Amino acid sequence: MHGEYTCNYIHNSGEVCGRGCRRPEGCHEHWRAKKRIACKVCGKPTSSAPGTCKKHAKGYYVMQFYTRQLQIENPELEREKAFQVGIDASLCFASEPFR
Repeated sequence: MHGEYTCNYIHNSGEVCGRGCRRPEGCHEHWRAKKRIACKVCGKPTSSAPGTCKKHAKGYYVMQFYTRQLQIENPELEREKAFQVGIDASLCFASEPFR
């Protein structure tokens, strides 16, 4: 092993690369690779937004799709939601004592 760092890239098989390298980001093959984390459900390496692999992320993306459709069909609903969040935030600050 050469270098003072060890490559922490996780292969699709789940094994860590483990090569010696000079960069803290990884070895010469993996230093530009997208950082991956283990799927919250099955442990498979993934870099998706919800932190789950393709198989388990379907529900997340379906909910995003339906939310977008609701916003397109009823933009007034979005304004009400934003207004309600503003009211909730002002109530939280109003309950704090002044110093």
